[in-house]
Amino acid sequence: MGVIKGQIETWKGKPITTVDLSIIPAGQYEVTYYAYDKAGNKSDEQTFTITVVDNVPTVTITAGSTQITQGTSTVLGTTVTNGNSPYTYQWSGACTGTESTTTF
Repeated sequence: MGVIKGQIETWKGKPITTVDLSIIPAGQYEVTYYAYDKAGNKSDEQTFTITVVDNVPTVTITAGSTQITQGTSTVLGTTVTNGNSPYTYQWSGACTGTESTTTF
């Protein structure tokens, strides 16, 4: 189990309570937090456990036409669900590009 320790602070009177979990590998983490008042007094620490699951993206590819004649083309497109956006794309083989659509 990993450990994340930190201090809840404020910026312009608003509490900072967000941890970017998209950069943390899947696993179980113990999170401890605390706060300080203006006089510098530290609160009791509070601890809880977060489970970060491996959120693998699912890709569906669609074709504008599934039957083409030699010398013509069709547009291929993708739909991505799950995972953590923004997504990056990499077509290979007879298709090239890094966008969500390509021409075959």
